[in-house]
Amino acid sequence: MKAYAPETQKLLRSIPGIGTVCSAALVAGIGDIRRFPNPEKLVAYIGLDCRVCQSGTSIQGKGYISKRGNSYLRYLLFNASFRAISCDPELREYFEKKKAEGKHHFVALCAVERKLIHRIYAIWKRGKPYKTR
Repeated sequence: MKAYAPETQKLLRSIPGIGTVCSAALVAGIGDIRRFPNPEKLVAYIGLDCRVCQSGTSIQGKGYISKRGNSYLRYLLFNASFRAISCDPELREYFEKKKAEGKHHFVALCAVERKLIHRIYAIWKRGKPYKTR
């Protein structure tokens, strides 16, 4: 399936939280999904991978996301994750679990963003629409 095909955008819109603008920007920003061997590479490309300041066994600072990737895609996924936790019970449960673990609101939201990227990768690679459980 071609990366720029409207069918790809339609597939991505089947994921809760992903709309018309977000799906079009994802297709344009990512290009060909086959260049990423796994979803973690896509996470790193967007800039949501973890970066830890550490030397040996001592931790020198807090971990944070690298922000090395496309800031516009991060912005869109941040907004999509807000929508996703309101309309997808599975993601809402995941978000609440992270909050119960003591995570900050935005850290839990970043975890939802990463989960959305994994879904995007799977749907795009398989070429089948997302089905809720």
